[in-house]
Amino acid sequence: MISVPGRRVRAALRLFGGVGLLCALGVADAQPEQAQIDELRKSIDIFSGVLREALGLNNRAGIFSPLNGSVQGMYLVDQGVVLELVTPLSSTRPFYGLQSLNSSLQELSGQLSSMAASQTFRLQRLDLSGSDTSTIAPSDSAQQPYREILERLATIDFSAEVEGSLRNAAETARSLSLVGHIDQAQYDELMREMSQLREQMSERALAFQALRNRISTESAGAPAPDASATARWQQEIDELLRAVEPLRETAAARAQALREQSEQSRLAREEQWQRDLVTFEDRLFAVVCDYSAALRALPEGEHLTLVLKGLGEETDVRREDRIHVLQNADMQRCLLEDMNAAQLQKSASTYSF
Repeated sequence: MISVPGRRVRAALRLFGGVGLLCALGVADAQPEQAQIDELRKSIDIFSGVLREALGLNNRAGIFSPLNGSVQGMYLVDQGVVLELVTPLSSTRPFYGLQSLNSSLQELSGQLSSMAASQTFRLQRLDLSGSDTSTIAPSDSAQQPYREILERLATIDFSAEVEGSLRNAAETARSLSLVGHIDQAQYDELMREMSQLREQMSERALAFQALRNRISTESAGAPAPDASATARWQQEIDELLRAVEPLRETAAARAQALREQSEQSRLAREEQWQRDLVTFEDRLFAVVCDYSAALRALPEGEHLTLVLKGLGEETDVRREDRIHVLQNADMQRCLLEDMNAAQLQKSASTYSF
């Protein structure tokens, strides 16, 4: 029997009515009647409203903007009240490489494909099957040195590697822009750099194409191999490859630097998000501790289950919910100031599912 109600109890008596609270401290029937179900529904509605208001879930960014979050509740016989909370934390959580970013990256990939199609020129493969009579016939062994040069040119396709590096760099820059790690000016500068590198790649590809066409023309119909000509052509190919190497290295380095920047951004945002989660849960349990009298109709021995949507562990395919299960008796102890909010949180069974 409680002789001197504590501060929270006195506040709850004023807020919810003394009779209901005292009944909550008693023993409820094992099988609730319809009247009890109705009372539980009212209790859930009241407590949900308290949570929404105290946690700022009723706030809007603008008049026509959606609410920051929501609280939906239900009652399970012999188990207790289950509340699902949708919070702003579920939308601000870093989600790199998972489905929430896929739509943006798919849109970007489409844009990059169009850019690549208009700004890059791949070397066309030379048909060495012998069906093309304008090139060297495969049966003419005297033309073998020319064939080897043309085959070497036909196997050079540096544009795919460079284009892949540039595409990865652009996608990473876009993701950094989406999360606010780089501003619009920085993003525009990176896109200009990517465009310049693509133009340089196109120039190198055209140079290789022109060299191949010239070698094919000069070697066609030649009576015998010309050692000086083949040496000159090999030298020109080597010079073009050396000119390509800085471009290849620059594109790869830019892609790697942006990946590292993206990883640093992800870690920083994840750390901040974890701090925000701790702050939110501290506030949540403080509200539960102070206002659990709203759940006066919850039978003794049952539980309050808080399901924080999308705030649990993260897997490769989904975000799990973070779940806290509180015993009614512990909530009453906190209400009576026999424990504080931090102790109430520690007493909860917490897991991800």
